[in-house]
Amino acid sequence: MSKKEKEFRALRRQAERMLQTGAGLRADARPEELAAILQEFEVRQIELQLQNEELIRARQELQQVNAELERQVAYRTLQLEKTNLLLRASEEKYRTIADYTCDWEYWLRETGECLYNSPSCEKICGYTPEEFAAEPGLCLAVVHPADRDMVARHHEEELLDKNLSGFDFRLTHKDGTVRWVSHACRPVYNQEGKFIGRRGSLSDITSRKKFEMELQQARAELETRVRARTRELEEANVALTVLLRKRIEDRHALEERILVNTADLVEPYLDKLENSPLTPAQQNLVTVLRANLAELVSPFCRTIAVKFDRLTPAETQVANLVKLGKKTKEIAELLNLSPGTIDIHRKNIRKKLGLTNQGANLQSALAVHARAEEDLAPAPEEGSGKND
Repeated sequence: MSKKEKEFRALRRQAERMLQTGAGLRADARPEELAAILQEFEVRQIELQLQNEELIRARQELQQVNAELERQVAYRTLQLEKTNLLLRASEEKYRTIADYTCDWEYWLRETGECLYNSPSCEKICGYTPEEFAAEPGLCLAVVHPADRDMVARHHEEELLDKNLSGFDFRLTHKDGTVRWVSHACRPVYNQEGKFIGRRGSLSDITSRKKFEMELQQARAELETRVRARTRELEEANVALTVLLRKRIEDRHALEERILVNTADLVEPYLDKLENSPLTPAQQNLVTVLRANLAELVSPFCRTIAVKFDRLTPAETQVANLVKLGKKTKEIAELLNLSPGTIDIHRKNIRKKLGLTNQGANLQSALAVHARAEEDLAPAPEEGSGKND
């Protein structure tokens, strides 16, 4: 009740008491009293009119205030309804995301208490969120015994270290089978930046792990087979290398023997034929025979010529004198060396020419070399001779 209303009611009670006590107009009242009473009534009437106007204004203000309040209430109610709709839609959206995600999502309080497990946990481990809520120790019990200590240490560390990385471990499904999961987590903070727990996610990677194990096993088997095959090939390569080297040595020995035999057994008789009286036709046949023989042994001569390039200058001097038919003593006197030194040079020459332990005549081999050089030398161009 306002102050004006209280004053109005007080004046009304006073007027009622005056009427009850006879304080109103009397028939025998004097004119002065009547004038005073009338004046009092007029004053009271004016006061009542003013109070009535004040009440009307107050009622109008109250109506305006009520209307404004009703408008604000209606506006706030509409805003709250919109906010509630948005909150319900947002809650439904995030609830749908959480409940229908393929991974097992969970939320740990900063104390380690598990606040939430998504329904996907049943698909991964066989237990429902309600079973995890009813049995707090189930979260660790489903971990494979071999990985349980590692996971327990991680749960203790993740409450202290806010930057832990993910890792893989095994779970024991409700049906007894073993599942592989990939674990990842991150810290959760409120609006004030206070750490309030950790959000984690578990992905079923059983198929991937099985494939990786099969791939690793196949790779190990392949590496074993490759090592065995490589060893076989290396052994075969060594054997082939030895065999090839032996074949090359045998071929060189055969080539040199052919050259030496040609020089010892064929060339002398050709020389005798050329120096004997022959008819022109016979002389032509001997020339053709010598040319064909040179053509036949020319590939072998190339091999011999290459070997002569390995001689030292001193060995070359000794070889030239041996080729001329000089004996060891004569060569020693000509080169002012001891006979023992000449013998060493002769042994080195035979060794470099591949004549060691073959019994081949060194002078004949050197003669073959001389003819090989003549055969390999480029033919002089016509007209290149000196003018007389």
